[in-house]
Amino acid sequence: MCFLGCNGDDAKEAGSQGSQAKDAGKHDDDGKHDDHDDHEGHDDHEGHDHGHGDHFDSLDEAVAGLEAKFKEMEEAFAKNDIAAADGPVHEIGHILGQVEELGESLEGDQHTAFEKAVEDLYSNFGELDKQIHAGDTVDFAGLQPKIATAMEALKSAIQDKG
Repeated sequence: MCFLGCNGDDAKEAGSQGSQAKDAGKHDDDGKHDDHDDHEGHDDHEGHDHGHGDHFDSLDEAVAGLEAKFKEMEEAFAKNDIAAADGPVHEIGHILGQVEELGESLEGDQHTAFEKAVEDLYSNFGELDKQIHAGDTVDFAGLQPKIATAMEALKSAIQDKG
């Protein structure tokens, strides 16, 4: 089972906590890579029809992309379409990797708040991914407020650039 990624290079076990959650989405190349599409065999595994073409040049753009995928995922859960929610959950993992990379220049309290929000997002999306792939009931209603709170904390951290 993989978390928010699809292969051993960038995937973390679902439900990871602490440093594993913080490091999820990191690649062996310290997150510095040019293209998400060059993971061999990455997009053709069973049950996942999602591309990894979103690439963001700024932290604000990446967070907006994250919000868009979160909304897409929420809409799928509102329709009780777990399969449709799975793709955005994985895409969110890839976007979180970019968010984390783009936020490396933040400093002090801003960086601490940013890291905490990213860690919380990894943890909650990891739990969501675990539930999706376990085949049991998915408790999106229980996780959605936690995810929304972490998203707001992330936005607040990057807006507090002063």
